[in-house]
Amino acid sequence: MGIYNLISLSGIFAFMFVAWIFSKNKRNVNWRAVFWGVVLQLIFALFIFYIPAGLFLFNCVNDIVIKVLSF
Repeated sequence: MGIYNLISLSGIFAFMFVAWIFSKNKRNVNWRAVFWGVVLQLIFALFIFYIPAGLFLFNCVNDIVIKVLSF
């Protein structure tokens, strides 16, 4: 894992920390939803960065979205 990947990973937790700090009701945070959101984000990252088919799939989706937005 390169240094930029570690910086990105720490950025996820930094955003969560800042959101928690500015929260008005810190006791009402659903940590289970936060945990699964982070896990899904990491799974998508691994799928895109380490599996060639994942990168190809997301590039295809990107092309479709660009075509739709161009209308």
